[in-house]
Amino acid sequence: MSDINMSVGAVTFPIISIRQVALDTVKNEGYFSLPLDQSLPGVVPEFIFPAAKIDELTYHLKKHLSDSVVFIT
Repeated sequence: MSDINMSVGAVTFPIISIRQVALDTVKNEGYFSLPLDQSLPGVVPEFIFPAAKIDELTYHLKKHLSDSVVFIT
């Protein structure tokens, strides 16, 4: 698992470095971010997705990330 990477936009990093995942929904939009994995000072990897997909995304992330990753919802 140490050689598997995650890409968010133009940023790519090893998944073993991920410590927190923030997920939220507001109306029809879902929000994903990695608050502790800044690509540059003050720049957090993030994206917006359809809110209806939050359960699928959460399941996928929990399946592929370390058990020690903290999910903030």
